[in-house]
Amino acid sequence: MRLRQVSPHVWQVRIWRLTKVHTWLVAEQEGLSIVDTGYPFMARDVLRAAELAGAGPVRRVLLTHGHPDHAGGAPFLARELRVPVLAHERELPYLNGERTYPRVPLLLQPGHPGLVVPLPESPHGQLQEVGGLRPYEAHGHTPGHVVYFHERDRVLIAGDLFKVRGGRLRRLGHLFSADREEARRSEALLERLRPERVETSHGGGVEGAAAQL
Repeated sequence: MRLRQVSPHVWQVRIWRLTKVHTWLVAEQEGLSIVDTGYPFMARDVLRAAELAGAGPVRRVLLTHGHPDHAGGAPFLARELRVPVLAHERELPYLNGERTYPRVPLLLQPGHPGLVVPLPESPHGQLQEVGGLRPYEAHGHTPGHVVYFHERDRVLIAGDLFKVRGGRLRRLGHLFSADREEARRSEALLERLRPERVETSHGGGVEGAAAQL
C-alpha cells in the first residue's frame, strides 16, 4: 500500500494485492471520508492508510459505484469504523443483491442488504455536497455511477469514468459497462468541471487532464 497526498485535502491510496486499485481519503474539518474501498481483501490497507494520514477519524465511506473492486471492502470498513456507506440511489438495488450488474460474473456480484444509504439530495433531486465533495451523476459504467469533485482543490475523483495509462488520461473502454453510450456521454463532465487533477481507480491520477482527452 502506498499513501500519497495529491492536494491539500486529498490522499491517493494505491493498493497492489493480486491487482492494482486506487482509493482515496478526503479530509474535512470533522475528519475523513473514504472514497471507494477496493476488493474485500484490500480493506485493511484502506484502514491503515486512514490511520497514517493522521487527519482525524473516518466519518463515512463514499462509493463511486458498487462493482467489487470499488465496494468490496465496504462491509468491513462499516463494521470496524461504525460509519455509514453512501452511494447513488440507483446503485442500491445492486448493492443490496436485488439486481445483478451486466457483464459482471455472478461470484463477483455484491450482496450487502441494508449496508448502503443513498447520497443526500435536495428537494429537487440534486445531489448534495458531503464531506467536502460534490457528487455528480456520471451514469453508464453502472446505472448509478457518480464522480466526486473537490471544488477547493479542483480534484475530480472519477472512479471508472476514465483510466490513466502512460501518464495520460484515457477513455475506459467500457468492457464492463452497463450502458457504453451513456458512459461516453458522461465523459462530458470533464469539460464542464475543468478539474486541475483527475484521479482514476485504474492508473491513478493526472494533472491537466481536461486538455489531454
